[in-house]
Amino acid sequence: MRSFRSYLVNALLRLLAKRRFDPSRDLIAYREHLQRVDSRLYRLPRGLHRERIVADAIDCEWIGESGIETQRVLLYLHGGGFFLRTPQVHGRLAGRIAATLGCRALIPDYRLAPEYPFPSAPEDCLRVYRWLLEQGTEPAEIVIAGDSAGGNLALATLLMARDAGLPLPACGVCLSPGIDLTLGGFTLVSNERRDPMFRLQTLLIMKHAYLAGADPGDPLASPVNASFRDFPPLLFQVGDTELLLDHATRAYARARAAGLPTQLSVWRGMPHVFQAFASLPEAAQAVAEIAAFVERVAGWSLPVLSRRQR
Repeated sequence: MRSFRSYLVNALLRLLAKRRFDPSRDLIAYREHLQRVDSRLYRLPRGLHRERIVADAIDCEWIGESGIETQRVLLYLHGGGFFLRTPQVHGRLAGRIAATLGCRALIPDYRLAPEYPFPSAPEDCLRVYRWLLEQGTEPAEIVIAGDSAGGNLALATLLMARDAGLPLPACGVCLSPGIDLTLGGFTLVSNERRDPMFRLQTLLIMKHAYLAGADPGDPLASPVNASFRDFPPLLFQVGDTELLLDHATRAYARARAAGLPTQLSVWRGMPHVFQAFASLPEAAQAVAEIAAFVERVAGWSLPVLSRRQR
């Protein structure tokens, strides 16, 4: 049964996100506005620590519990339509997942569109993954994850790492991934009214800003078109009212066809990247599901508290 809070969150998103997005607005100005909101309204929860570093010339942030000592890493690729980063919101989400896994999160500040269009973002993410390996981090000690556009980049990073002959991480986690920039899929039409956050027109604007004329069918831009051969186990989480529902279900089918251990969780009535809304009971349940998946497919031992939360 859906929580009462999820109905409130959906109503607020319809009012504050879906209805207020102005397609004629300059994306850079819109980014600056959203980042001001992010910095004013959100902070890392008590107990989480942020450390800024540079990894192969890419600005990054470590997010983790104060005093934690572990070699395990959640490489978290933030969403934001390829044009936006909200450090507080994504730091909170990545930090909660990392704390549940008993590791630290590394969040790359990859280059953003429209100033740096495709393939700048996936190239930066691959550089950070390669940097982790060069620091001596074992691939089995890395989980790669991302939400929305970050889910796209997580799969693109796996694709590039595999083709470059690099060892791949223990597993991957994609939250509401946007992984078909041809904008195919039935739910882009059927969920147009049901999705509380996005209109199709919004996705078109983000797509054009990111691709800047590049082929939307390129597997690096649309990883749903890629071969998932030799990929690690994959978990997909998505809400059933999302425009991007078909993206997750098609990627799951492709992972199964490649013979991968994979899991798809479709959450009733949940909005895009609902895991970021910490007040939702479903968000806590989804994070616990991520932890259970990582424990099962990667063999990570989890903190005692994480097991109790399941």
